[in-house]
Amino acid sequence: MTQKRTSADALLEATSLRWQPYSPAIQELDRRLTQRLDTLADQVGQLTEGINRIEVQMERIAGTVEQQARTAQTLADKLQAQTRTIECLVRLAGLEREWQE
Repeated sequence: MTQKRTSADALLEATSLRWQPYSPAIQELDRRLTQRLDTLADQVGQLTEGINRIEVQMERIAGTVEQQARTAQTLADKLQAQTRTIECLVRLAGLEREWQE
């Protein structure tokens, strides 16, 4: 007597096939794909490290630029103060001439 095959039997057979050892060709493909994925993961890691180094350098540059901007502003303020002083001295010199005449 032949047993009737049920959908449960087909499902059981399909799942058991999944766990059977792969053929050598599939194993080689799996090995090569895994190797490529590992290589890509290494490259992504290296790129990430490079990006992180660039970010650190950009932060340093930004800090330096900010410091230079503050220094430039301080120098501009001092120059403006000196200009005002010179303008006052020129006016005083003009007043002195007027007095002497």
